Amino acid sequence: MTDHRENLLSEIRARLRQEESKAAEAQADDGAEDGDDDGDMGRKLGFVMGVVNWLGTTYGQESWRDPSRRRLVELKSSGPLAKGKLHALVAPDRKGGDVLTQDTPNSWHQITLMGGCKCSPISYSLRHPRKSKAGYLRSWKLMASNDGENWVTLKTHDDDHALTDKGYAFTWKVRSNGFFYRSFRIQMIGPSSSGNNVLNCDGIELQGQVLKGGVIFEVGTQKTAEKFEESHLEAGDLQCFGQGNNGVLGIATLSKQNNPVEIPKFSFNGQSVVKLSIYYNHCIALTSAGHVYTWGSGISNALGHPKLGMKDVYRPARVEFESNEDLTFMDIAAGYDFSLFLDSDGKVWSCGRGNYGQLGNSKTAEKTPSKAFETEELQ
Repeated sequence: MTDHRENLLSEIRARLRQEESKAAEAQADDGAEDGDDDGDMGRKLGFVMGVVNWLGTTYGQESWRDPSRRRLVELKSSGPLAKGKLHALVAPDRKGGDVLTQDTPNSWHQITLMGGCKCSPISYSLRHPRKSKAGYLRSWKLMASNDGENWVTLKTHDDDHALTDKGYAFTWKVRSNGFFYRSFRIQMIGPSSSGNNVLNCDGIELQGQVLKGGVIFEVGTQKTAEKFEESHLEAGDLQCFGQGNNGVLGIATLSKQNNPVEIPKFSFNGQSVVKLSIYYNHCIALTSAGHVYTWGSGISNALGHPKLGMKDVYRPARVEFESNEDLTFMDIAAGYDFSLFLDSDGKVWSCGRGNYGQLGNSKTAEKTPSKAFETEELQ
């Protein structure tokens, strides 16, 4: 029996290491290298109306009016323009015209969302001026910031030939890992097709989630999500949709989500989810590293977060166990206001309501997950 148990545990540990390795490789492939995966999909999508157009139509309720002139977006450039006006960057249907920077290294255009809006993009679109046959972007990056000083790179393009003719538009996927930002910058990191540092563009657009007034809106995502579905999702990614009561969706909102929304991997410390157990409004996730996370309704301490008491938890949080050991787990189960966890040594841990003996340790309630019994006791 002991040999069988050891063999089983060895197989489980090997599988967990394999899943974690796959997750690390997938994460390493994000950024510059995933540009090629956009392929024909990005070209077929062309220029997809999204967040900027949504603001220009007053959140999809009115006819379009220039959002930059209504202070719904703020536009900036790296310096005085050589040609055009910045508001052309947000004009729909190619009505903007050329917007050219001076010939200086690292030229950039920037859009900042106003009115308390932030965006977590899943994709973005650029358009080359329809009357220009030169100066196509080749090497650049999409950057994001919340304060205009500290920037993160969401995507890097190195000798990208997606824009190859006048009026061409392309949409690329982005993995922002669920973070929301106010400002977005297109910055050159190499010369254009003409060999200079002039940034030549007449359209910038974002598609993704918009956070406004504590509510998350899906803007311009349906079309891009359908096209990029296979390339955007990876093994171990977790999505949610439906009612958001008690924070059960795990995306820091109580709002209903009509379309699938990804729970970012940073919520699980970058690990893939290999198993999920749900009972009503509380959720348990098991990751590729054998760690356990819970979120949703905290009634009866079913989530295993003693420092939070019975408060609801709106994002996945790693469970605190009675033992301070670095435990790894192989199975989970959510019940009616209680939770069970099976560790890799065959021990079962429990927390929450136990008035009917469901905790397995004669206790009627348990704030901190504690050892209930060992599976060997059931043999």
